[in-house]
Amino acid sequence: MVSIESADDSELKQRILQHARERFISEGFVSVSVDDLCSDLGISKKTFYRIFPSKDDLLHQEADWLMGEAHAFITGLLSSDRGFIEKAMTLSTAVATQASKVSRALFRDVQRHAPDIWKRIEEFRLKTLHTNFTKLIEQGRQEGYVRDDINIRVFMLAYAAAMGQIMTPAVLAVEAFSAIDAVHDIFAIFFQGILSEQGREQFVKSDLLHFSGNAQSTL
Repeated sequence: MVSIESADDSELKQRILQHARERFISEGFVSVSVDDLCSDLGISKKTFYRIFPSKDDLLHQEADWLMGEAHAFITGLLSSDRGFIEKAMTLSTAVATQASKVSRALFRDVQRHAPDIWKRIEEFRLKTLHTNFTKLIEQGRQEGYVRDDINIRVFMLAYAAAMGQIMTPAVLAVEAFSAIDAVHDIFAIFFQGILSEQGREQFVKSDLLHFSGNAQSTL
């Protein structure tokens, strides 16, 4: 790889973040050393540590980027004038696709070796899920696709608990299903329970409850 030593610090920072992100996602972050990153990018460790005080600082900034991208995508989608079905399809597709790209090693490494980051991500996930997903369900109810007798708060707590219990390194390490399989099936199970008859008909037509398993888009 061509050295990027001559780039200014702002560009250099973004190049390091992008490359580290790709390796962390596919390999986990414990097995990827600062030496590895510097060798890949053709920079010295002195240059790396000028930009990032530590590998932990790099990881924190990667987490910030991930949460920022997710927040921007979700809020942008839900504030659009799209209908409930299209929004739900787009959101489930993006979540499933993102889950399919993250290695089990990264799930494991963050939970075991960076519990503070894991906690931040979990708090972000719960806040985002409750705030934004609730808006989506309410829109579905207004459009007649979600049953009126469903307590949205109970649904969200149950959905969040299922995601939190299953999407963990301990579970994914011993089960045959993948992260994308888990996201797809949790979504299908929970959404089939809240849809009205009209909603079921429309979702079958759009193939939403199966579409996320073959997702191609991303956060």
